[in-house]
Parts: sequence; C-alpha cells; structure tokens
Amino acid sequence: MSRQIKTILILIFSIAVFIAVPACFAQYDNFRLIEPRKGDEPQPRAILWSHDKSVALVHYRDEHIIAINDVRLDKEWRIKELKRESIVFGRTSEKRYIEYYIDPTKRPQKSYGTWSFYGLPITLWEMIQLLTDGFGYNAVMHNLCTGAVVPKHNGSNFKELLYNMLPQYTSARLDGDTVYVFPTNPPNEKWVDVLNRKRKFNHKALSIRFPGLANKGIITSVGYDIQYILRVISLGGEVPISFPKDLHFAVYANFKKVPFSKILCDIVYTNQC
Repeated sequence: MSRQIKTILILIFSIAVFIAVPACFAQYDNFRLIEPRKGDEPQPRAILWSHDKSVALVHYRDEHIIAINDVRLDKEWRIKELKRESIVFGRTSEKRYIEYYIDPTKRPQKSYGTWSFYGLPITLWEMIQLLTDGFGYNAVMHNLCTGAVVPKHNGSNFKELLYNMLPQYTSARLDGDTVYVFPTNPPNEKWVDVLNRKRKFNHKALSIRFPGLANKGIITSVGYDIQYILRVISLGGEVPISFPKDLHFAVYANFKKVPFSKILCDIVYTNQC
C-alpha cells in the first residue's frame, strides 16, 4: 500500500512540474533560452539597467544601436525587454521571443546600487553615450580620447558610475546638463583650462546675430568628420558656416533638443579649435 502511495505522489509531483515549468514562461509566446547566435542576429554588448529605465548597446548588421524597451530594430527584430544581464528579442518571421544573455569578462565589483552597468568590452564613447542616454544628459568628447572599457559596475548615481569607469588617461566634468570628456593631458594646455575657456564664452551671443542658431536640434555623432557636423548645424541653424577645406577631426557628441549655438560652441571648444 505504501509503495502505491509513493508511486501516486511521484506521479502527481511530475504532473505538477510539467504544468508549472511552461507556466513560468507563459508571458512569452514560444519562448526559447539562449542559443548560439548567427552572424545576422543582434549581438547584445552592454546594458545599463535600473528598475525605472534601462538602455543597451546592441551590435546589428555593422551598426551600433543604443536601444530601449519596445524598440524595433527592423521588420525582423524587436527588443521586448531589457534585463540586468540579458535582452529579450522578438523575431517576426519565427513569431517567438529569444532571450540572449551577455557573457561578460568580469562581474560587477559591487553588489549594491540602484543602477547596474554590465557587459562586454566597449569603446570609451559607447560607454559615455550609454550613460548619458540613460540619465538624460548631453555629452561631448575630445577627439583624442580613445580606448576601451569593461562595464562591470553597480552604482547609485551618474557620477559614481562615470568616475569609476573612466580610464586613468581621461578626465570628465559634468557642467550643467552636459558631460565634457577630455584627455588628461590635451595638447598645449590643461583640460581644466580648456573647459574654463569654454565657460567664458556665452553661446547665446551667437543667436543675437544669427537667430537660427537658437533653434533646438538633435545631433548624435560617433566619430563623424567635423565638416559633416558643421553642415548639419548650418542647415539646422539656417546660417552659412565657412571652414577650411583641410579641417578634419572626428566628432563625438550626443545632444538632444539643444540650441545649435550651444552644440557648435561645445564641439569647437572641447576640441580646442
């Protein structure tokens, strides 16, 4: 009799597990866990995560995309949810969701904090862009700042994450709503002097002579040539801008709804023009 009871209990337990496990994934239709990714599939690189807002860096078809929840990459792929260590993608052709985990080189050094920045090695500018998009700041970086960082930190605020992750050869300052990133020893002057020189010039003075520069615009540059950026500002600000033909340097800037006069001044002064 006892053997029959044990058999019945084992059978009931097996049925319960069989029912419960699929129920855990009921929120995702045809859910499947991590699988080896193909070359044409999105590649999660880094995730800046909190309970209220998250952003992620995704490499897809030779593009580096800053993504948020419920954003569509193209007709085939859509981001359903950003988690602390993974991204849930929706694939249209297969009508299912796929969760891809990031396999980092290092784990976060601290276990506390409301924010988690976690991922594979990324460029310094990608790190700055993720942080500023996540916390709602603008950013501009000197063209001589290069290198890679490994996101592996938890923190409670923007400054804690930024200063813990900056390489030793790089300095940064949050001034108002904009982050300025410099090499610690820029050519011919100290980075603090570059920033102070920028502060002394009132960008609003340009708008008095050229009212179009008061228009607010969006510029995201991941190393585009300065001549291209000046043409964009010229079109948005409705003002002619002349520059030497031999003027060339990479521009790293991330501005959202900012007057073109400020965008122009911040880029020019930060790059010591």
